[in-house]
Amino acid sequence: MSDEALAVVVAVIRNAEGLLYIQRRAPGSKYEGDWEFPGGKVERGEAPDDALRREIIEELRCGAVLVGDRVTTARCEKRDGRVFALSFYSVGVPIAALRPVSAEWGFVTDEAAWTLCPIDAAILNGAPFVRETRS
Repeated sequence: MSDEALAVVVAVIRNAEGLLYIQRRAPGSKYEGDWEFPGGKVERGEAPDDALRREIIEELRCGAVLVGDRVTTARCEKRDGRVFALSFYSVGVPIAALRPVSAEWGFVTDEAAWTLCPIDAAILNGAPFVRETRS
């Protein structure tokens, strides 16, 4: 077990109404079918904003990405001892240009209607939600 945390960057994307973008995790992945914010691991030597830009391009197939301010952080320790240091950033993208790899995505409205990955649920606790699904 290492004390060094794995850096993870997470995109907080809002539409014109202020609703938060989430996507469904792929079949066969941990928390399969749960919903999460887009993002991923920071590669060795990569700046967090570059990592988030890369992840958005990979996951949402959108090249016009403006990484803004870090809005919050979280630390998560898994049962196997791995520790993740998550940094959530405000991200601007043209919503109409999103071409998500995930077959299911949407903007959150009713928290109870979505099964979120545990860390995403913890971050969103108490936030206002609205459901608008795209498949």
